[in-house]
Amino acid sequence: MWSAISIAQVVGSSGALWLSGNIASVSMFTVPAIRLAHSKDGLSSVVLAKLWEDIYEAGKATNPPVAAAVTSSFAYLAWSSRGGAHLPKNCSQLYGLAALLTIGIVPYTLMFMLGTNNKLSAKAKRQSGAVSVPAYDDAFAKLIDRWSTLNLCRSLLPLFGGVVGLVATFQLV
Repeated sequence: MWSAISIAQVVGSSGALWLSGNIASVSMFTVPAIRLAHSKDGLSSVVLAKLWEDIYEAGKATNPPVAAAVTSSFAYLAWSSRGGAHLPKNCSQLYGLAALLTIGIVPYTLMFMLGTNNKLSAKAKRQSGAVSVPAYDDAFAKLIDRWSTLNLCRSLLPLFGGVVGLVATFQLV
């Protein structure tokens, strides 16, 4: 029979690692496909900025709630381990750190990515009525590359959170 602690350990670590992969996959697979469609296939930056925006909105609808659920699991484990209930007391700080790292995607996005996100969204909206769009838009290419790098860095937060959660779970310290 699984205990609440066991369930929280599985949800916390596996959820954080899944979240990291979900975020990283956009930088590793989607953005390179967007760049290729722009440079090789000649798709306009307008169409591709709109595509990015749709993908971003899908991630925005999914990832913060997942991060909140994972963070709640880690917070529960941190709280449970402070009194020594079935967990070593020294795990409390590790689970707390795992929680902070995982939910860190939200302030990271607001502090480091919001400007780039807004520029890409504006590009999708501003040019939607444009009659003539250049075949290759260097400004768009640089913007989507910057976003991809920032997004890949953001994916490291839940990755580290998941690893810290695993370290606490398996008492590797």
